[in-house]
Amino acid sequence: MTSRDQAKYNEFVKKYGEEKVPSQKLDVTKAKYEFMRWKCLTDLYYLGTEVLGLGKQRRKVYPKFHRWLCHVMSLDGDKMIIVPRKHAKTTWMKAYCVQRILRSAGKLRIMLLSKTELLSALNLASIKRFFALPLVRALFPEVVPDPGKDYKNWAKSTTNELRLKDDINSVSNEPQIIALGSAAKTAGLLNIDNRIMYTIGAAARKLKLLDADVVIGFPLSVTGKSPYFDR
Repeated sequence: MTSRDQAKYNEFVKKYGEEKVPSQKLDVTKAKYEFMRWKCLTDLYYLGTEVLGLGKQRRKVYPKFHRWLCHVMSLDGDKMIIVPRKHAKTTWMKAYCVQRILRSAGKLRIMLLSKTELLSALNLASIKRFFALPLVRALFPEVVPDPGKDYKNWAKSTTNELRLKDDINSVSNEPQIIALGSAAKTAGLLNIDNRIMYTIGAAARKLKLLDADVVIGFPLSVTGKSPYFDR
């Protein structure tokens, strides 16, 4: 426990003393409960390893590297992180999506983009399993309701959309996460080199070429060698 963590825990102990959490799911003090919630919302590595169960999967966790990765992912602003394969970057991206939804109390909208719609759907299915974990639901009952069988108790759960619960103060209850494929699949079938590029969209928005909340670039190449990969 870092000095910052200890100071925060002492703050909760001072506030709640030895008061117990009125829940059958967690046998901890109120101070410990609030500390765990705080850690989940402020420390992506803790959320992934201690709550989402990634710490039990050794091939998914290299402490020094993944602490760095979690730190970079949690920084404000746009970013592009290039990491080799076999480093569980997609797994940690899904943990990051869970944290962002928890931090926003469900009021955030996330779009998952992958090369194919099937891959996007599989990523969303993994995120659903994270949300359905008993410990996640025990720590954040105000955000994550009991999913029920096949997630039917959640407000909306399809292969490409997720809304955990409806907001009574919202006129339009849109999905919290929407998973989309792209035309990359069609281009691939036609043997046209392609890549989904977020940075192209970010540049277009900054130059005011397009007026949209989300812009994604989809470059195509018909050349002797794909310019998108250096292998």
